[in-house]
Amino acid sequence: MEAFRIRIKDGRTIAGIAYNHSRIDILPGEYEAHFAEITVRIGGAERKELALTVMDVHPDPTAPDKSLTIMSSEFPHDLDGFPNTSRTSSIEVLERL
Repeated sequence: MEAFRIRIKDGRTIAGIAYNHSRIDILPGEYEAHFAEITVRIGGAERKELALTVMDVHPDPTAPDKSLTIMSSEFPHDLDGFPNTSRTSSIEVLERL
């Protein structure tokens, strides 16, 4: 797992998966994020996937886990080649932590 400081840019909406499996849009701003391969379990099946987990971004202050996970299968344009993102990506890498 690698840690980064990222910026979610204005423009195209990007969403993450919350602790309760709901999808929540991530507001533009700067965040700490962790990039790693995770195991996704859907209907008893398992698969590996690259994902970016954005820390302290959940809008509900009472949420037990305030991170949201952006899946590479849902946002391939934004995570392809991460941390070397394209100019048109909604995610900008500011620094490695």
